[in-house]
Amino acid sequence: MRYYPHTQFVIKPSAKMITSLLLFFSCFLPAQNVDSLKAIVKSSPSDTARCTALTALVDVILDETEWPLYNNEIIKICEAKLKSIKVPVTSLDTFYMVRLSNAYNNKGYELHNKEDLPKAIEFYHKSLEIEKKINNKTNLALVYNNLGGIYIQQKLYNNAIEFFMKSLTIRIEMGDKKGIGQIYGNLGSTYDEMMQNERAKYFYFKALEMYKISDDPVRVALTLNNIGTLYEGEGDLKKAMEYFRKSLEIQERIKNQRGLCVVWGNISDLLLKEKKYNEAKKYALKALTIAKEIGYPAHIQSQASSLYKIESALGNWKDALEYHKLFYSMRDSINNIENAGAAIKEQVKFEYEKQTAIDKVVHEKELVLAGEREQKQRVISIGIGLGLVLILVFAVFVFNRLQVTRKQKTIIEEQKHLVEEKNHIIEEKQKEIIDSINYAKRIQHTLLAHDEFLKEHLPEHFVFFKPKDIVSGDFYWSTVVQHSTLNIQRFYLAVCDSTGHGVPGAFMSLLNISFLNEAINEKKIYQPNEILDHVRQRLIDEISKDGGKDGMDAILLCIETTKDSNGNEARKITYAAANNHPIVVSKGNSIELGKDKMPVGKGEKTDSFTLRTIEASPGDSLYLYTDGFADQFGGPKGKKFKYKPLNQLLADNAGLSFEEQNKRLEENFENWKGTLEQVDDVCIIGIRI
Repeated sequence: MRYYPHTQFVIKPSAKMITSLLLFFSCFLPAQNVDSLKAIVKSSPSDTARCTALTALVDVILDETEWPLYNNEIIKICEAKLKSIKVPVTSLDTFYMVRLSNAYNNKGYELHNKEDLPKAIEFYHKSLEIEKKINNKTNLALVYNNLGGIYIQQKLYNNAIEFFMKSLTIRIEMGDKKGIGQIYGNLGSTYDEMMQNERAKYFYFKALEMYKISDDPVRVALTLNNIGTLYEGEGDLKKAMEYFRKSLEIQERIKNQRGLCVVWGNISDLLLKEKKYNEAKKYALKALTIAKEIGYPAHIQSQASSLYKIESALGNWKDALEYHKLFYSMRDSINNIENAGAAIKEQVKFEYEKQTAIDKVVHEKELVLAGEREQKQRVISIGIGLGLVLILVFAVFVFNRLQVTRKQKTIIEEQKHLVEEKNHIIEEKQKEIIDSINYAKRIQHTLLAHDEFLKEHLPEHFVFFKPKDIVSGDFYWSTVVQHSTLNIQRFYLAVCDSTGHGVPGAFMSLLNISFLNEAINEKKIYQPNEILDHVRQRLIDEISKDGGKDGMDAILLCIETTKDSNGNEARKITYAAANNHPIVVSKGNSIELGKDKMPVGKGEKTDSFTLRTIEASPGDSLYLYTDGFADQFGGPKGKKFKYKPLNQLLADNAGLSFEEQNKRLEENFENWKGTLEQVDDVCIIGIRI
């Protein structure tokens, strides 16, 4: 039960970070008197004073159930103050923006620990948006760190390291030893996850050194715990217990609930391996008690699992069964709630039908009695004359029609209510679905090549990306591999069209991205054609074994830069292409480069993909695209745009700036499409060679 980077070192903004803004309140902040801070929050008429006191409380309180309440209050105050303010104008605007960004990051941290990733990503990006406006490097480094934690949870380790290194660069520039320690710890956890033990130890011990220098007992304890877990994984149980005990000593001193929960759990697991069941049980029960108090489902399940094994080993089958039930309780409780709701619904339906049947019998009985009275009255009154009989018959007719009318009105009103209720349910479900897809879009966009990353490696480029729906089957992806010993850097750029669009296409794009990452970063395959061969085989193994033929059309580019001993650079561009071909524009002419007429996936051909080299002159332009633009219907006759006009359009605009080229493509696409529906995802990337 290890603290991974997003839970170990995802941090709340430190009070040290905001000292320059708090000079006015120096009378209470240095002492960190919690009671005084709470009194200010409760009684001060000044929002700035209350906001400052709340910030200090969030920083000093470790209780995972208490500090989020103060953090929510900061968000409420700052959002109200910044309701109509987009960029800071006054120092007061900046004050509230700094607080709001910190609070958004803290909210992301809270949700991240509770494994609500879509919401956590939302709040991290809210914080990042503000930090870019106010250029607060400290918080920018913090948010980069926390986004790295997201990638760790998605097992995209290369991306996580990229974000951690961005954060580390800023912290080194600032001389922030505590922050440097946090990133070292995160890098240690990342390499730990990648099972690169030596590099993990290297960064853990560097982090430990920094935490001791900056007097940070919380993270000293957490890092000692992680080192212990590393030794446990290597089978050195004695060394592991030594580090767990060191961590526990600090956790007990600082009364860090979550830290105690984790270390007690780890000690329990170690004792269980040594078959010291009674000692293991004691620590597991302690950990379970805190896990329930702070409400972390993963910790509760972990301790329930340990206690199940311990009680089973001790022969306490009744207790073992209870812990087995606890392990599944959260999933089962949801089912129980749904089943209870269905039972109540059936009971109400039964009561309604029963009452309706009773009413019908009573009504029919009343009609029979009324008929008998009418017959008796007719016999008695036969001498009064036909006039009275006609009046009586007419009265009965009117009464009957009135009853029928009332019944019809009741039925119509009930049906109207049911229709309105169903419409409301449909609207709610539709909103939930759209919200879920929007979260999926945010997650998908985090996996696409980031603009800053592309600018770093492709100074002159543009990306025209226009999904048909909220999420896309088309995607563009990049990564870089640095071979420091050989002085070689390989930059990869892929433009791909997965089978389908919308949600099914997005699922395929995520699968394809994961296989590309696997080929380069895990399997160490570096030639573009061999990478596509690997991805195709993985798709066939995972998708086609059930008869599916899903995959992608793709262009994978590799720009290899080599430095000699004098620092001179040489570049070579290679690529592999499946169904789509790259375009080179040189001196106003467009040239279609070669491609393999087969998909990355199961098809009629299973030949290996061809490795091709691009020969181009400096200043030439290279374009990679999918089929969405060329296949779009429109124009005066409602026909496809087609590839030849697209290549000519690229050639005509190649002399313009890339920003202007992107704008021209957007205008041409919209003018051609007109009022017709977009038929497919569109992705075009242009590069200056």
